Parts: sequence; C-alpha cells; structure tokens
Amino acid sequence: MLEQTIYRLDLWQECKWQRHTRFYTLRLCQNVFGEWVITKTWGSAVKKGFGKSQDLDFSDYQAALDNYQKLQQRREKRGYTRFDGKSRYCLIPAQTIFPQPPSRENRLSPGQLSLF
Repeated sequence: MLEQTIYRLDLWQECKWQRHTRFYTLRLCQNVFGEWVITKTWGSAVKKGFGKSQDLDFSDYQAALDNYQKLQQRREKRGYTRFDGKSRYCLIPAQTIFPQPPSRENRLSPGQLSLF
C-alpha cells in the first residue's frame, strides 16, 4: 500500500540575493516523496543562459534548516544583499546609473553626418 506524503508548506522557505549583476537563490522545500531539499540557483542576470542549479537532499527538516541558515550566512559574508523578490526580472540595484540618451538639442537630424 502506498504511503501518503504529508507536505508542510508552512515550513517552506525561499531567499534571494544579488551582488552587482550576480544572483543567488535558496529554496527549502519538500520533494514529491516528502523529503527535505535545498535548491541552490546562481548565475548572471545579464549573460545568456540561466545559470546553474544544485539540489541538496536531507533526511529531516532540522538538518535541512541548519544547512539553509549556514548558506544564508555565507551569502551575506560574500557581500550579497537580500533581494525582496517582488520583481522577478529586475536584479539590477536601484542605484545603478544608466547612460542617458542625447537631449533633443544634441541629436542629429536625419541626413546630418557627424565626424566625431
């Protein structure tokens, strides 16, 4: 007879960090068998490709939680800042300064040629 898996959704956790254009995500949850898993995901927000991911399996919740907290501390020691996760697509810090397009006065009109 199959044993029914009990999911403890109230214990699941997720944290996101960023440093410059790098991102790092930790997720503590249960797999389809009810075992506790930490999923680490990391990469660049500006390069092609998503990045890398790794699953760490644990026998019980307490062991997984202890490891999850150690991984959180490691991110903070390495200079990552916690990301609130409200926007899925913007990982670039708000204080980043982007080049401004030329003002209307400095633009070339169609047909003009700039030598500089």
